[in-house]
Amino acid sequence: MRPRLLILFAAVLALVGGLLAGCVSPPAPVRVTTHTQVQGTPDTGVRVSPETSLASFVVTVPARADSRINITDDGLTHIFDRHLAEGSLSAGKSLFNDKDSIPQLIANAEVAVPLSQSNGNLAYVVDAGRIIGVDRETGQATSVYTVITRPGGDLVTAFPGNP
Repeated sequence: MRPRLLILFAAVLALVGGLLAGCVSPPAPVRVTTHTQVQGTPDTGVRVSPETSLASFVVTVPARADSRINITDDGLTHIFDRHLAEGSLSAGKSLFNDKDSIPQLIANAEVAVPLSQSNGNLAYVVDAGRIIGVDRETGQATSVYTVITRPGGDLVTAFPGNP
């Protein structure tokens, strides 16, 4: 083998061996902060399309997304009217068990990676780890809930179950 090729081969073997042995750490995840350029894909991370359109990158999303949900009076009124058993417009809807837990559930959704909807809104799907209501699709108790926001973060609605 030629000396340069042999050196390159040895460097690659050392790097691979170090990774396998845990001696060399892989690069840290990239934090995505620009939601206008991000589309969530639950299995493959987040695809970011730079404005230059020269390339697309797949990055790993950190454990906490850089998003905030603004809990608005209109959003809470919508939820209370439609997604509580005592709500005036709740017939045939998914229902939360406890009105008082709803603001905290919404705040907890900030750790989820939002998925873009076709209308531009964002859907945060969360498993609360406990029963929080009844999903209208299944008629069963569920721990999963969805929070919908406008692109700027203002609350639109929240309901038990998947979008």
